Amino acid sequence: MAVPTTSLGAFLAVRRGKLDPRSFGIATDRRRRVPGLRREEVAALVGVSVEYYARLERGKASRPSLQVLEAIAETFSMTSAERAHLLELAHALGSSRKTVVETVRPGLTSLIQSLHVPALLINHRFDVVASNAQARLPFFDSTTEENLARYVFLNPASHRFYRDWRPVALATVGQLRAASARYRHDQDLARLIGDLMLRGDHFAQLWGTGEVAERSHGIKRFWTPGVGDLDLRYENLELPGDRPLRLVLFHAEPASPDEDKLRLLAAVPTGADRR
Repeated sequence: MAVPTTSLGAFLAVRRGKLDPRSFGIATDRRRRVPGLRREEVAALVGVSVEYYARLERGKASRPSLQVLEAIAETFSMTSAERAHLLELAHALGSSRKTVVETVRPGLTSLIQSLHVPALLINHRFDVVASNAQARLPFFDSTTEENLARYVFLNPASHRFYRDWRPVALATVGQLRAASARYRHDQDLARLIGDLMLRGDHFAQLWGTGEVAERSHGIKRFWTPGVGDLDLRYENLELPGDRPLRLVLFHAEPASPDEDKLRLLAAVPTGADRR
């Protein structure tokens, strides 16, 4: 089963439709019916023929050169994550990874358990493969789902747990899209995306936006039973090696009410460790 990834042509077409002609000095009027830029306008900005760019969007062109891809990324003002996705789709980074190693070193699990802040170890499919006690109450008392993407889109409780649900959902879609190009032979990823397409709350709509995202840090706003609103900073740390794993660490601002709430959650008795 192939991962349902976006093709290069579809990705370019979606991105082209979001460009504002006025930012390129192109006048618009009521007769302009095409959203964003026209193909011929993009071709002129990129420095290729209209025919060649049209073949790119139709999936008929041979693998484009890195120079052309860089010109497209610059014209479209792509983020670093979008640029990497563009190169993945064009096979400019080499063949897709066909194997995904699922094992986790015992030392890494022990390290996570020893941390005094909530910590999750997540793979490219949003499976939580390890977590510590500090993460159990904020996350796993709100959900029994050990795949966070499924929780976001298939569990209505996620709309309350994530106080900024839509940005979280959009970021989740963006990261799954990036993974779909990078690990296009991962059958479990294909099944996950297919299931979310059929059953997920707004997943298909958000997938159609063409969003590609890699979130390295930020703030997440939760609602947690027992303490109510909880705002935590997070850091996504990509781990070296072939395993597509990232360590997600959460922490509160020092001497803040949120820090007090984390201490309160840590003091609440819990059931047996789930991992």
